[in-house]
Amino acid sequence: NSGHPLRFATAADAAGSTEYTTGVETNGTPGNSGAYTRITVAADAPTLYYYCTNHSGMGSFVTIGANVQFNNDANPPNITITPKNSLNADTVYAINYPPGAFTQSGAGGSFVGAGYTFDSSPLLPQIWSMGRNYSGQFGGNYTGARSSPVQIPSTTTWNNVSMGVGFVLGTKTDGTLWSWGSNTRGVLAQNDQIERSSPTQVGSDTTWNTPEGGTECAFSIKTDGTLWAWGNNEKGRLGLNAGHPAGARSSPTQIPGTTWSSISAGDDQLYATKTNGTLWAWGSNTYGKLGQNNETKYSSPVQIPGTTWSKVQASYHAGVAIKTDGTLWVWGGGTYGTLGQNNRTSYSSPVQIPGTNWSEIAGGSQQFQGAIKTNGELWGWGE
Repeated sequence: NSGHPLRFATAADAAGSTEYTTGVETNGTPGNSGAYTRITVAADAPTLYYYCTNHSGMGSFVTIGANVQFNNDANPPNITITPKNSLNADTVYAINYPPGAFTQSGAGGSFVGAGYTFDSSPLLPQIWSMGRNYSGQFGGNYTGARSSPVQIPSTTTWNNVSMGVGFVLGTKTDGTLWSWGSNTRGVLAQNDQIERSSPTQVGSDTTWNTPEGGTECAFSIKTDGTLWAWGNNEKGRLGLNAGHPAGARSSPTQIPGTTWSSISAGDDQLYATKTNGTLWAWGSNTYGKLGQNNETKYSSPVQIPGTTWSKVQASYHAGVAIKTDGTLWVWGGGTYGTLGQNNRTSYSSPVQIPGTNWSEIAGGSQQFQGAIKTNGELWGWGE
């Protein structure tokens, strides 16, 4: 420090800024033994520059890494470490300390210096339910309504869940698929029609990814992009091009294709997107809710025109979807103003709702729909 006093600022060479003094401590006479300039960087400190108060061009900036705080006033004293980057799941954080750094509480002596690695895996995601429980869909091995949330038991990690009418589907991080609740038409995929009040694994496959429950029918996409269906196939809702009741399935059956990306179930109609941006529909077509410019029932997937579809959501007798350009489109029954067109008209082909900044959509089990814009506004319409 002799002749070159070290200081801090919020701009290089302190240009256009004042000296930064928060947490800065100087000790001794610059140039003499033991003299130093020290800074304890505040958690909210900006990018800091060090510089010489006597000469320009002698500084640079400081990169702040982990934030370490020592609290000797606590009982017992403690150390708080905030990593430079957030710890994501399945990452580790190592702490090394020298011998004598920590003393055993009440026993005397010191811990031997070592490096300890801490797993940052998150707490297990949990599923909670409330309301009616007439078919054991709460998964707790009991029936009966609950007016406050109750947890669905699990000792492993859930990652996706979908509720059908009276039943529930859930996938875990290990790729397994589970079902519970009402089993009408074999909708639990257990190759029978026995009701279950606790989660039961579907087969032994470990590549399930996206479950979707509907009305007496169920679907799931696997990690390989294949789409599977089971349950009631009335009105062609399973997309298997088979009739009812012979076409009912009590175990997963594949719908052709290997590039499916999302699926949404309505009352008796289904919508699904593929990775190439196409949108497909099948099942009942009352009110033109399959977007085919007609009211013909389709028992296998048919494409809704366009190749830039991003998200789709089914409601009771209508569909709503967003394209990659942020536009919002609706079709199907408009009896209750469900299509947001300022009328009660039904449309059998997609019609646009004004705007190009739509980001999220939702469809109700009845005649209403909703959407969120990129600016955070929430919009709703219908019954």
